[in-house]
Amino acid sequence: MNNGKEYALKCIEIKNSRSAFLEARILERVSDHPNIAKLHQVICNKTEIYLVLELVKGCTFMDLMLTHKVIPESCAKKWMIQLTDAMSYIHSKSIIHRDIKAGNVMIDIYGNAKLIDFGVGEENHANWSNMVAGTVTCMSPEMLRDGHYNGYNNDVWSLGVLLFTMVSGFHPFDKDVGGHYRARFNGNNYKTWLMSELVTSTINNNYQVPAGVSWECRDLIEKCMTSIGSPRIKSNVILTHLWFKKCSNDSNISPNGYVIKMPFSPLYKFK
Repeated sequence: MNNGKEYALKCIEIKNSRSAFLEARILERVSDHPNIAKLHQVICNKTEIYLVLELVKGCTFMDLMLTHKVIPESCAKKWMIQLTDAMSYIHSKSIIHRDIKAGNVMIDIYGNAKLIDFGVGEENHANWSNMVAGTVTCMSPEMLRDGHYNGYNNDVWSLGVLLFTMVSGFHPFDKDVGGHYRARFNGNNYKTWLMSELVTSTINNNYQVPAGVSWECRDLIEKCMTSIGSPRIKSNVILTHLWFKKCSNDSNISPNGYVIKMPFSPLYKFK
């Protein structure tokens, strides 16, 4: 594309052509949404497939969180509106993302959120799936427990985990937020233990929203992150929640709710 513009390239080996062309088909159907990184072209040769994508200048949400640790609800609300609208849009087209997480959200130089990487997405989704895919830290309890899940509900769960992480500064199922247990383990044993605890806590839905988070935000998190067998809020209903209607006034919330009293972000363990 010799037009003087910059693009991002995603290179996929030809042996994975099926997933590459699936991602391309999905992006072709949803690239008109302003909060989804656009696909411009697909280029193939004998060994590789290239997806020519919109270059989103900025940083991933994970990088932002690692720097700022906690996001005020007023900022979180803006990005949640954009991401929820993008998620609801793809769901309206029978598409699921299946890997909504801080590393798959870009914040551009204008402060807008863009959903990226549909590499494990699915088109023509018929509610239920038995394919375990995505990232363990954002998988729903039902996917982790038996691999049989509703793909739309799984995306909503992942969005709830992301919202929790924004307003708290740590993962809801991180059993070592302060990093105090690391010294007890050698090598990779710590990560193995940490992920095992995370999976168990996710399946049991054992988390607690910090006290500094507003009750409206807490209620939305709880509606997104319901236990197995309990109804979960639908993506096309999320933006009607009271949290989005309430005018943000962070001065009414204890500053301690936005400060993690440690010199690092607990999220570094999951980067």
